[in-house]
Amino acid sequence: MRGLIAATLAASLFMTNLAVANDSAPLAPGHAAGVKQADMIDTSLLIVLGVAAAVAIIAISVSGGGSVTPLTPPPSTGTS
Repeated sequence: MRGLIAATLAASLFMTNLAVANDSAPLAPGHAAGVKQADMIDTSLLIVLGVAAAVAIIAISVSGGGSVTPLTPPPSTGTS
C-alpha cells in the first residue's frame, strides 16, 4: 500500500513539473502575468481526473485486498 501511495505521489509531482515547464517564456514587462493564458485553459478535465484518482485511491485502500475468514466460536466442551 505504501508503494502505491509513493508511486502516485511521485507521478503527481512529476506531472506538476511538466505542466510548469511548458510555459517557460519570460513575462512581458507591464502586462498581467498569464491571466489570458489561465482563462484559456480548460480545467474541467483536470478536475475530473483528480476526482477519479481520489476515488480510486479510496476504493483501493478500503478494499484491503486480502481475504478475511470469519471468526468461529471454539467448540463447546459440554460443561457449562
